[in-house]
Amino acid sequence: MPVTSTYSVTANASAQEIRIPMAQGLTPARFQATATPDSDLTGRVEVLSGGQVVQTVAINGSRQAVHIDAPLSAGAVEDQSAVLSIRYLADNVNDPDSVCLLSNLGSIRLTDVNLTTAGTPDQPTAVGDFLDSSVTAISIRVADPTDADQRQAALTAAVGLKHKYGSSAAISVTSDEDTSRAVTTPVIGGRIIRILSGEGDTTTTVGSLDGVSALSITGTGDGLDAAASALGDGRLPLAGATQVGSLAASDDAAESKTELTLTQLGDSQPVLQGIGQSTTSISVAQADFAQAVQSATVHLTGAHTALPANISAALTVTWNDQIVDSTLLTADDVTIDRTIDIPESLMKARNTLRIELDAEVNGQTVAQTQSAGCGSASTIMPVRVTLDGNASTVTAQPGQQLDAGFERFPQVLAGVVPVAMPDTVDADTLTDAAQLLIALQGASSQRLTVQQENAETFISSGASGLLVGATSAQINELDAPLRMGQFRSIDQANGPFKAGVAQAFAALQAFHADGRDVIALAAWQPDGTGAGEPTAAALQHHLTDSLAADPSGWSALYDDLVVAQSLTDDPVLVDSNAIVPQDSRVNSYAGYIWWGVAVVGALLLLLLAGGLTRHRMLVRARRVVDAEEAEEAEEAEEAEDRAEEPASAGMTRRLARRATPDARAKPADATEQSGPVTPGEDDEPPSPGERPDGLA
Repeated sequence: MPVTSTYSVTANASAQEIRIPMAQGLTPARFQATATPDSDLTGRVEVLSGGQVVQTVAINGSRQAVHIDAPLSAGAVEDQSAVLSIRYLADNVNDPDSVCLLSNLGSIRLTDVNLTTAGTPDQPTAVGDFLDSSVTAISIRVADPTDADQRQAALTAAVGLKHKYGSSAAISVTSDEDTSRAVTTPVIGGRIIRILSGEGDTTTTVGSLDGVSALSITGTGDGLDAAASALGDGRLPLAGATQVGSLAASDDAAESKTELTLTQLGDSQPVLQGIGQSTTSISVAQADFAQAVQSATVHLTGAHTALPANISAALTVTWNDQIVDSTLLTADDVTIDRTIDIPESLMKARNTLRIELDAEVNGQTVAQTQSAGCGSASTIMPVRVTLDGNASTVTAQPGQQLDAGFERFPQVLAGVVPVAMPDTVDADTLTDAAQLLIALQGASSQRLTVQQENAETFISSGASGLLVGATSAQINELDAPLRMGQFRSIDQANGPFKAGVAQAFAALQAFHADGRDVIALAAWQPDGTGAGEPTAAALQHHLTDSLAADPSGWSALYDDLVVAQSLTDDPVLVDSNAIVPQDSRVNSYAGYIWWGVAVVGALLLLLLAGGLTRHRMLVRARRVVDAEEAEEAEEAEEAEDRAEEPASAGMTRRLARRATPDARAKPADATEQSGPVTPGEDDEPPSPGERPDGLA
């Protein structure tokens, strides 16, 4: 029985317990896995079953993977799970029960885990036993994909079961008629859930289909949706009959939160200990708060052992590998009470809070301490830090600081996902919608609520959400970055498209427009697509199938665009900024462009008119200045003449000007003067006693 989980075991630490759920009627027989060390530490891996070592595998220090194949005790079963332990010890550790003080020596990672069982699994006979911890694959099937009530129930069940099982169970939604895209449901661990329409009260019945345990939910409207929602509820085991009616889930829908404890984030009691470096990491996703988070505050509370004089230790906190706090531990105060602000610049969609204990023996390196042996409490006092998972918290300050794209989801939806599909929905479109919702739920620790809507209603609502099977007109109306038409990439050297894309393609894009965030799935193909070429619909289904098959799920998506062009190649992640503006996108702005041209033209006319006005004003000002300068020059000339001529000549000149107002404008010609003639430059000045006008 393959196990989807992977495990990590730290060197020289306590044995790590592993629990693998089994179907009733089975007993564990063998445990297989691949163990890969991450350091050059030489030592051994021990497998324990029933408290006894059942296999030892040597680690030679070359970081080469080794194979584990250990027999298990048939009695090592608790709560219908096989229980075993794995221990990773260094060569110089002979007493694994002693207190080992060295840390940060490495770890091993267990992959390709498989559990071989004996016996015959019991088929569940009650609704409460149908979805136990041994389930590994669930196929949800609707009788009629065009029925809105059946679609709603199927999508609700898919999201609820993803929230319940996480990555330990594969889930699909298809029609009863076509199960080609359904997950494989083995007899052991497989389950089939059928959604049927029926009059009267909703009923839930356990049975089998083709030898696989099956459950049928029959009803209509809200009752059908409530029964489907109850499948992911923790109270389902209370339904102890083969057929039950009026199933309903408790109200555990996601709600926006501003504070989460470390326990709620998955670590109820972080413990750090040892000489060297001991670490613990806690994942903090914005989706855990069911809202966008702009910044955060971390509050850690706990205690540490008193430090003797020969030990130095520090507690360091990092956020996404950036140090945000560090403090020395002392013997005077053993309490830990740290409040740490996480700035907006360090916030991501998915964050890692890492707490590190660094300790050393004064005067010795960690290597020197290691060469002396692992040590014991009698030689070196242990260094230990414990944090209170219920009192230590992460507080979120709401706000959006992520660029538009896939990483804004699902937190931007605040726990409620409007899902819009075409008026007529076929089975494949329903499968596409379900696979996107399952991926979104996988990125959220809180259960999402699905709200099915008509596509046109969704577009006009202005709400954030998911649009599946969008038409070209709807993509244009939403102002999506990639329109459904041929396109090419700007970055031809490093981009995935070496030439313009003129053949069929499917695109999943996440974008922000008109105050909302939208995920849109659409496909396009040119006229005359050949019989041997993939169709737009086939590429759309291939895109969502690839997302469903990726173990990383939604977290594998970044930027804002995924494009599928081939049924044999994986879809390609693209930044929409690397797409050359398409004709349809340019045309959609044509009106704005002409308005812009008109505005620019009007501005140019205003500038031209203003320039002409300023020119006229400058000409007038120049004339005034020239006249003033001429007058000043003439007055200066007169002053010079007065200084050189006798007073009578100056008097004659002034009288002449009074008699001739335009004397400055005309040349001094005696025949054209109407007043007395004034002497020229060559005339002799009048003699004393002679009248200035020449009269006796």
